Amino acid sequence: MSGRRGEPMFSAPWPPVALAALILGGYAWQASLPLELNQQVQQIYGLAPRDLEQGRTIGLFTALLVHGNWAHAALNAVGAFTFGVPVARLFGQSPPRALAFFAFYVLCGVLASWGYALLHPGSAVVMVGASGAVSGLMGAAARLLEGRGRLGPVFSRTVVGMGAAWIAVNLLVGVVGFAPGSGGQAIAWEAHIVGFFAGVLLIGPWAALFARRPRPLVDDADPFAGAN
Repeated sequence: MSGRRGEPMFSAPWPPVALAALILGGYAWQASLPLELNQQVQQIYGLAPRDLEQGRTIGLFTALLVHGNWAHAALNAVGAFTFGVPVARLFGQSPPRALAFFAFYVLCGVLASWGYALLHPGSAVVMVGASGAVSGLMGAAARLLEGRGRLGPVFSRTVVGMGAAWIAVNLLVGVVGFAPGSGGQAIAWEAHIVGFFAGVLLIGPWAALFARRPRPLVDDADPFAGAN
């Protein structure tokens, strides 16, 4: 009989819980502002592609912290939790490993926003939200789902299937021009696709650097097995 203990069915590592809370809490603060001031916050901290051409790169990071409405924030919070759980379990929950999780999330979001800006040079339309970063967690989770908690191949059935479905959904959003819960705002669907593939590719080197090493199984019959 193996001495390995399974994780509680409904447990979740704290980093994705904290991330979802940060997204919802951030928009709760926005929603508490007068409408005009809320809109100013989006304009100031969002990302317009022309900002990068003018050397203003801070929006690559701050755009992840602001959202357009409650539905936008809630969908991203749910996605960050759902797809963040397997990624956080791969890294672990100690402070340095949690930092690796958050850094991975931010990097995917930055690359997604940058990809969007490259596809819309000179545009003054402001993009806000963490959807690109959440899509990065989705891409990473696809590889972990294929590997049942460990890293699966890039061109596996799960990754290709989820990637194709995500591309199809976002192309449809691009054609229609809006999505449920968007409040009539334009959707930066290109950032979602870029973020997904950023997550698929970056989780490999990130796992090599920061993933927990699996513990050896200890047999219950030998209480001294594995002792130093």
